[in-house]
Amino acid sequence: AARHVLDAARERAAAALGVHEEELVFTSGGTEANNLAVLGAVRAGTGPARVLTTAIEHSSVLGPARRAEREGHELRVVGVDAEGLPDLERIAAEALGAPRAVVAVMAANNEIGTCPPIGELARDLSATRPGRGGARVVLATDAVQALGRIPVPLHGWGVDLAAFSAHKLGGPVGSGLLYRRRGVALEPLFYGGGQE
Repeated sequence: AARHVLDAARERAAAALGVHEEELVFTSGGTEANNLAVLGAVRAGTGPARVLTTAIEHSSVLGPARRAEREGHELRVVGVDAEGLPDLERIAAEALGAPRAVVAVMAANNEIGTCPPIGELARDLSATRPGRGGARVVLATDAVQALGRIPVPLHGWGVDLAAFSAHKLGGPVGSGLLYRRRGVALEPLFYGGGQE
């Protein structure tokens, strides 16, 4: 019975997001989803990664980015302009200049409401992304504040990973979702169990 409820929830979420059911991983909330996106992508590769993010990301993105830096990876935090938008050209250039990179830029800011053009960033990085000619750059977005407020066309944006939280839509606290595009490798944060 529990499996049926979980499968039905995954089916509804996949239909709402326009993605395949196997591309969704349930988490304990947006924080875990963002942690898994950033650290999972960094740890899944070989050799050091350059982690690129913005100064106005949620702490659930900045925290794992700093953790990755303590683990020996390079962290670059890009500032924003007066409108609260990051320099996406700089982010793309710095990602493309690294042997391997994980880029994390939020879809909608939780405090000032800016919505960077994620699709443009994805297009700038497209030749180096998993399943798109290369596997050097992974693009993650924190879409917790976006869902239900602006369109969230995951395939249209072209992101590899996207984090969501149920309580932002009136769902249960302690429930989140991570979209992981097919072919994107993630190292789990927890070991010893296969459950979500």
